[in-house]
Amino acid sequence: MNKIFSSFSQVCWKCISDQGLQKIVKNSGKRAQCSGCESTLICVSIEEIAKIVDPVIRMFFSVQEHEFYTLEDTDYYFEQEEGETLSAVLHEIVGADYFVDALESSLFEIGSESSDRTFNFYNDEARYEAIFGYGFGEPSKFSEVWNEVNEKIKLHSRYFGNDTKNLFDSIFSGLQSLHSFNEGEHTSVIRKISKGQPIWRARRCTSPSELNKFLLSPQVELGAPPLGLAKAGRMNAEGISVFYGALEEDTCIAEMRPSIGDITVVGLFDTNKDLLVLDFSLLECTINKNKLSYFDDKFLNERDKQNFLRQLHKLISAPVVPGQERNYLITQILSEYLAHIFSPKINGLQFNSTQRDGGTNIVLFLNQSGFFPDVVDEIPVTYTGKYPKIFETTKVSYRNRRVRPDSVRQGDLIPVPDWELGQEGE
Repeated sequence: MNKIFSSFSQVCWKCISDQGLQKIVKNSGKRAQCSGCESTLICVSIEEIAKIVDPVIRMFFSVQEHEFYTLEDTDYYFEQEEGETLSAVLHEIVGADYFVDALESSLFEIGSESSDRTFNFYNDEARYEAIFGYGFGEPSKFSEVWNEVNEKIKLHSRYFGNDTKNLFDSIFSGLQSLHSFNEGEHTSVIRKISKGQPIWRARRCTSPSELNKFLLSPQVELGAPPLGLAKAGRMNAEGISVFYGALEEDTCIAEMRPSIGDITVVGLFDTNKDLLVLDFSLLECTINKNKLSYFDDKFLNERDKQNFLRQLHKLISAPVVPGQERNYLITQILSEYLAHIFSPKINGLQFNSTQRDGGTNIVLFLNQSGFFPDVVDEIPVTYTGKYPKIFETTKVSYRNRRVRPDSVRQGDLIPVPDWELGQEGE
């Protein structure tokens, strides 16, 4: 379409690809001849579209400051541009419609007419970045409710109440539509693990007699604990049996947090059927295949939820300091919800290891077909018979970071930035 459009050009609702913007145009426009398709339909001017789009861009995008970098050992510096152009933002919000260039020009006019002479939100050099919070500097609504429920179950009631169920219902609704985009491929956050997937499981050994038990009956001693005897863990309440494992041998050893001289026994299991697991690591970079329009009334809430889901993996995998195991309460209840209430049925959870970089942990639930005396058969894994292996820990390495004192008291650790540490040494 080689036509030239201006702010006064008319655009009909059929020429607009975004359904939310379509709806607004239908409700607010008037019959006119469309400058694009030349049909006589409900239309609005590009100037009017700019006035509709302007507050949406300001709500969900911010202007990035230009970063300046100095080349090492020289007086030369260069400017690093971060973020997207206004044209790219408009393609994200409105779509690749033919009038986007004219819409960009109209927004530049809005910027030039702004009462704020010290800052022009729209200009040729501006670069924009999406705001993933709730908007207007407010904290995430989902984070607020999560913290409230977490405090309630730690200090008042540990039962699965309506507040807790409502929170998880709202967080995980539409989970099947979430996909992670990586290396050009879309991967569902609910992943299929095929039958025969190797899973390693480790236990610490504290005495020669205990080691003898591992060697004589590894399928029992290294398997999931019997019902009623399981100790409370990250994803299970006391007495509830689940299978904690790792996708790598080194990861399952690291998760034991052995000290120098400790003995760790490792066994290898295979999944005995196809499983569906929720991969929390994929939540950090998700997109919704049922994409909502920026102009939809539900968009703000969905954007906030997606932002919270990106943080949820860190909440799930964060290590708990010994003596503060009550911080596991909310993840234990979340696990119960996903195992017994969430639909479609999933068989387990997968998340990154905090004890080993690049490692992956997995938690498998009991089969839901009923409870039988042989608990090992209820977990969807089978001992391979190729192990156990015995390991002695001969060296442990640590990596530390300085954190702000106030953040320790608040419970949300904030590291001291490198530039501040550098100033201390001057």
